[in-house]
Amino acid sequence: MESCKVKLRNNYRKMKIAMDNNPEIEEKRKANLRKYAIENNISERLIHNPNSIKSRFRNGDDVRRTGGRYFSEATRKQIAARMSAMASNQTGEKNHNWKGGVTSKHQKIRTGKEHHEWSVKVYERDHYTCQKCGIHCKNKNIVAHHIKSFANFESERFNINNGVTLCRACHARLHKEH
Repeated sequence: MESCKVKLRNNYRKMKIAMDNNPEIEEKRKANLRKYAIENNISERLIHNPNSIKSRFRNGDDVRRTGGRYFSEATRKQIAARMSAMASNQTGEKNHNWKGGVTSKHQKIRTGKEHHEWSVKVYERDHYTCQKCGIHCKNKNIVAHHIKSFANFESERFNINNGVTLCRACHARLHKEH
């Protein structure tokens, strides 16, 4: 059984032989390809390579370029469905990196919106300046430190008066001392 590409190649060769002998057929072919390209919004550069057009746009499928390959609308829908199914099969306990739900309550709070807002309020209050060494900090070199321990004083976690702005170096020194 011949593959689709082989059939197309053989048909193209036969057509090419016939075109070489008859210039009228060549003109009709070019006109048809140009018309097909315009109707299907295909780049003009593909007009001169009928093999490309036939292989990429066969069966009248709507084909768009995605990730270096040409896929029809139906194929893209199948890929999306498979990816969706895979994603739902890899969450929580089904994920190969699952470690038994070890993300602590503290970690979830520290990465949450409320903690981020608290940090920004502390930075703004202190004018983005380290309160220990006095340097003006940029976003990556700045830490909002809890004066009273985050773990031991739950009621003080988001109190702005329980925070102080420190640069990363001063923050590391502070934790080494204690």
